Amino acid sequence: MCRRSGDTSDATLVEAGKGTQMAMLVRGGLVLRDADAPAARADILIEGERIVAVEPVLSVGPDTTVLDARERLVIPGLVNAHTHAHNHLAKGAIDGLPLELWLGHLAARVVGRTPHEIYVGAALGAIEMARTGTTCACEMAQILPWPTPEALDAVAQAYADVGLRASIAAQVTDLSVLHSLAGLAARVPVAVQAEIARQPPYPLAEVLATLRDAAARWHGAAGGRLRFGVGPSIVHLCSDAFLRGLAALATERGLDVQTHLCETKAEAVTAWRRYGRSATAQLRALGLLGPRTLLAHSIWLDDADIAAIAEAGSTIAHNPISNLKLGAGVAPLLRLRERGCQVALGTDGSASSDNQNLFGALRLSALLPRVTTPDYARWPSAADAFRMATLGGARAAGFEGHIGRIAPGYAADLVLLDLHATYFHPLNDPIAQLVYCEVGSSVRTVLVAGRVIVDEGRVTTVDEAALLAEADAIATRIQASLDGPLALMRHLGPYLDAAYRELSAAPWPAAN
Repeated sequence: MCRRSGDTSDATLVEAGKGTQMAMLVRGGLVLRDADAPAARADILIEGERIVAVEPVLSVGPDTTVLDARERLVIPGLVNAHTHAHNHLAKGAIDGLPLELWLGHLAARVVGRTPHEIYVGAALGAIEMARTGTTCACEMAQILPWPTPEALDAVAQAYADVGLRASIAAQVTDLSVLHSLAGLAARVPVAVQAEIARQPPYPLAEVLATLRDAAARWHGAAGGRLRFGVGPSIVHLCSDAFLRGLAALATERGLDVQTHLCETKAEAVTAWRRYGRSATAQLRALGLLGPRTLLAHSIWLDDADIAAIAEAGSTIAHNPISNLKLGAGVAPLLRLRERGCQVALGTDGSASSDNQNLFGALRLSALLPRVTTPDYARWPSAADAFRMATLGGARAAGFEGHIGRIAPGYAADLVLLDLHATYFHPLNDPIAQLVYCEVGSSVRTVLVAGRVIVDEGRVTTVDEAALLAEADAIATRIQASLDGPLALMRHLGPYLDAAYRELSAAPWPAAN
């Protein structure tokens, strides 16, 4: 609990988290400053939103709020480098399908949602992240059939209300599902193509204006906790004109770019057949590959792709759990890191990984590459995984130099875990046990920008119980109304399946 220095009465952490500029001392915790420093007992002094001192013992005045951390492991907040607010209400709902067929079932649950429904879904994911130690997220929110100002505001407001940091990009595509897989259009009967053609045309200019206006409202909002960017979903589902427009907007406003890259073999082969070059090369040609670009998944890459990503300084969001659930493949993490690519960790959305707990990805990122080579000298360590989840994530989200470690000048984004948990007994190696043993259940207190947003496991910023009840009610309504939205998927399913199987059997690398 939290008290004022020199005061005999306890004060709640809610008081300490009201966003005032009071000083706070996190006293006596076992502090893991970053992936490269051994854990050691220390006091952390916070003034306003930032850390001003980290020392073995610090003295403070009577007006300083004291948070007793003597029974806590204190770590920098984790960064979820890839998630999707639009599918948190679909957790556990879609299983046993590859991405190419899964997407249609997800779209049926997403299309036509109201701004309030979008807000509830986004808040649900943000709450889950906060309670398991994630303080910042890279968010690709898809609004179907296309983004509106009200829907984008709902996503950003949810993150602002829960209290997380976020780099938000609207996930957009202006081409129809017939462009999703090479050869699909030729397989689909004329009647089904006509059904697709009856859908309203994508208002490209209107969407670009909507994104520009949303960036003006939200980029740097919530005291600098929020960033805004553009999110072309997949390169070959966007026209070149749309991609050039997104690139120009990102350059003009200094915005982040988030996209999916070569998540599946079928996707990677489709790009080669469409452009005569890889998706990576196409992004580079259109000005969308650079240091502010975040590339989710990045599984089916050749050596030239990896070299181009490293040269551009882009960051890859590695999502090992989602990659396995959708059968997408195992990302070449060792090659990426050894060739100089920046890598962060993500959960992906709740419909493909089923939770927003980054500890699962943290553990698997260290273990999964070990089955790809017997050369154990190349295996990633627990510290490597933790670095991707903190400093790597900070870079991915556009907060490099501000979050990701516990040091003077950095934002006070902290997570306190209960050292009484069995995961830390006996305490042989704090960072190894954090990565290999912890599952997120030991998180007790979470601060973002010096504000307590989780106090002894309780979210302090929003009415969690009310939001959970609303999420249940919305999901019930979605389930009851799925027949109409799923009709197109039922018509397309056999042709998607055939195209997916043909592309998945194609030779790789596709250029050969």
